[in-house]
Amino acid sequence: MQAVDDVVFVAGNIDPDQDARLREMAQVMLREGMVPALVVFLANEGGHLGAAMRLGRLIRQLGANTAVAGTCASACIYAFAGGSRRAGTPDSRFGLHPARRADGRVGSVAEDVQIALMRYEYLEEMGVDPNLVTWEGELSSNQVYWLTADEAQAVNLTNLLVAAEEIPLPPGD
Repeated sequence: MQAVDDVVFVAGNIDPDQDARLREMAQVMLREGMVPALVVFLANEGGHLGAAMRLGRLIRQLGANTAVAGTCASACIYAFAGGSRRAGTPDSRFGLHPARRADGRVGSVAEDVQIALMRYEYLEEMGVDPNLVTWEGELSSNQVYWLTADEAQAVNLTNLLVAAEEIPLPPGD
């Protein structure tokens, strides 16, 4: 995670402490007289679901927008959903798959239902069609479904479609 002016770039998978790092980064930015205005996800294949939801809620609390430059899959979608405005490009890739446990164990039906309900309520809170959770549940455990740009807009995952060059990239990219 890195900040350039009022833009925060998140690359790689979301780890359990990602939200705490963004909170610290935002506090430093506030002391310098600015707030995070945009969080850009770069080539993100997922990560920790709970941290992604906390990150999304923090992004919403900060009033920041989100954008995807490249891929945002799995848990990344939940962090991305926190943006007040959520920008995608015609080439942005949003991947859905059923939640997997990091330890590889198989959960009970009751645990799976509880996780699905938590994801459903979170997406509803963020203004995204929670039926994404139903779509995820229809996939096999190793299957990824890639939303089209039209599908991402139809479920309000993205609420702004922009040209790729309108999304800032970190220096050197």
